Amino acid sequence: MKRLIYLFLIILAVFILSACEDEKFTGETIDITFNTQIYDGKDEKGENKYKNTVVTEKVLKNPTRIAVYDLSVLDTLDYIGLDKLGITDLALPKNNLTGKLTKYNNRKYTNVGTLFDLDEEELIKFNPQVVFIGGRSLRNYSRIKEILPHSSVVGFDLPQDQFFKTVCENLDKLGKIFDKHQEEFTNLKQQIITTLVNIKSKVQNDKKVLFVSVSSRTFSVYANQGRFSVVFDEEYGFGFPGVLDSEDLINKVHGEIVNIEFIKEMNPDILFVLDSDSARGNTSTLQETLATLDKEITAVKDNKILLIDPFAWYIMPGGMDSVLTMFNDILQLFE
Repeated sequence: MKRLIYLFLIILAVFILSACEDEKFTGETIDITFNTQIYDGKDEKGENKYKNTVVTEKVLKNPTRIAVYDLSVLDTLDYIGLDKLGITDLALPKNNLTGKLTKYNNRKYTNVGTLFDLDEEELIKFNPQVVFIGGRSLRNYSRIKEILPHSSVVGFDLPQDQFFKTVCENLDKLGKIFDKHQEEFTNLKQQIITTLVNIKSKVQNDKKVLFVSVSSRTFSVYANQGRFSVVFDEEYGFGFPGVLDSEDLINKVHGEIVNIEFIKEMNPDILFVLDSDSARGNTSTLQETLATLDKEITAVKDNKILLIDPFAWYIMPGGMDSVLTMFNDILQLFE
């Protein structure tokens, strides 16, 4: 008899837990369409293959329990305020937090792996209503759907050749999901558009830019159409004219290491400089490396060396706070 009662209590407990879990996922939904990467079997070397795919997900509106594998999304949600948005439970990859987002590296929030690798056990235990992925984590879409069949997954992409267009689309996407605060997301979008128009009106077509990064006392350069094409893109970026139009360098995400003579030969009017050492948490060699530049380079003579924020431009571009930081960096040129 005791065994029957014990078995009944177990069944009842499972039923109650299941009912509570189902309740989390009830509510109004919205269809969200996005680009992601779907698992597509193994290649000849036995490594995973992925294919770019457009998918549509039914997403619970105004979720309170979310997992975020895209720091740009977290940056934007943080800018408005998690409490304000009604987010009570957050899971994220704590190992990848930088800048102001390090405040989320505490026991209040659940650690669910890295931007590359899921901690599946913790993610399943956390059981989010919505999972936000982007960039490096887009490849995890198929696996997340497999282990969390009742959770919605929303992907965010940020192609450099459509930077601000995509930033605005991402704000629209978040506004539709958190529709109780849609007006705030719309206002942020309008702020971006207005500021971008203002900056582009100040850009001089005869002042050419070279984008470089500094790491371990070396310079690396980036093509106009490369990783930081947002600087040069006339339609969806800042629209600065560039000095380095090279198809060979387009896909070099870490740039091409060059010597001082190369920069002198390019002779930019403005030099955008990214401190890669700081971005990666290493000891900066920025100032001693800049000191080696030839004083005859126009940007050096005219004091037009723009030191940009490594976290906003390199680590988590596209989030609202990062975008405003990028704007502030650029506006220094016109003071």
